[in-house]
Amino acid sequence: MTSSVPSATPRVLIVGSDSPPSLESSYARALRGLGCAVHFWEPMAALYGVARGRRFGRLFSTFVQVEPWLRKSNLELLQLADDMRPDLVLVIGTGAVQGGTLAQLRVRHPRCLVYCLFPDSPHMLDTARIHCLPFFDRVTVSSPAWVEALARFGAR
Repeated sequence: MTSSVPSATPRVLIVGSDSPPSLESSYARALRGLGCAVHFWEPMAALYGVARGRRFGRLFSTFVQVEPWLRKSNLELLQLADDMRPDLVLVIGTGAVQGGTLAQLRVRHPRCLVYCLFPDSPHMLDTARIHCLPFFDRVTVSSPAWVEALARFGAR
């Protein structure tokens, strides 16, 4: 008789919104159906939590990137990853996630896969998003026509 050792439950950290109608929630439901433990880090909620000026600061940070607030909110992502030790980090888009944060994630958790689901077209790329692309193990796009464009910026 062979003994089977139960494998550890795969841990997935989704970077995005966990609201029921969101794309991220549909991935979370599918991953939970596959037996994964799914956690969320909501970039905008983290950003609003560190924005100064209460309501005005939250509104302002929605439209203008304030670098110190972004860095501080991204620390929350690193702390969550350190606590949960994910097997997979799935980033939906790259808004509010910094390239430096992804680089630190790669160094701190070298066995963790970091995937990006990029639902937009290349015309939505800005400098911050382009800096994130080389740090992903895989970047998925919604059209084959965009593969070459993102690959030129370092996406795999």
